[in-house]
Amino acid sequence: VSCFTRDKDTLENTNSIILPRQFLEYIVKKKIDKYFFKVVNKDLGITSFCCVMEFTAPDDHVILPFWLMEYLAVDENSKLEVELVQNIIKGSKVILEPLDKEFFDIPESDAILEVVLSKFSLLQYNSVIKINIMDKKYLIKIKDITHDFSNMFNDDGMTNEDELFDINMDVIDIINVDLGVELYNSFLATQLENKRKEEEIARKLKEEEIARKLKEEEIARKLKEEEIARKL
Repeated sequence: VSCFTRDKDTLENTNSIILPRQFLEYIVKKKIDKYFFKVVNKDLGITSFCCVMEFTAPDDHVILPFWLMEYLAVDENSKLEVELVQNIIKGSKVILEPLDKEFFDIPESDAILEVVLSKFSLLQYNSVIKINIMDKKYLIKIKDITHDFSNMFNDDGMTNEDELFDINMDVIDIINVDLGVELYNSFLATQLENKRKEEEIARKLKEEEIARKLKEEEIARKLKEEEIARKL
């Protein structure tokens, strides 16, 4: 299918896409009740996982949020591969790494981020999403994800091993999930690491200075002992 850019405002701050009716007809025919989609730029090997907002796109076209087009490195009329996927399960926790230092200046940024994430359907490990907060765009990296396997086990604690091994470990479903969200401040981590390195360098310099003084004192002591010995 090709990218298409008409009527896209409602898609921003989501990772939902709009597909043509032919996809809906296939889903209904196959009686599929849970479905997501993998969108692939095959030329560059870039993949993203999406939910579908509606099936109203022109035939053989897909409508994506602008930020997702940027992530996939495509523009209008670029060729994309869209694949139906069903091996995605719920997530329980995500670690997010804001890539813009100014993000941490936003009052209650963590609470705002949780509200923004409620509009997303899937989160893909090691991918980057772009969100709009107070008319400013921020890049957020999905640093880590945790899957929730609890619903896959029956009352006896057993599950279908084939289903377990088929799970897509690179992405989680966060629709209607009480998701644990943790922020990772790489800027603060870098600052603390630099401070630790500076303290380590200062400690080594101090140890070297103490060792130098001790060596000088030891040399002076030996010279004094040798002088005394000569006089005797």
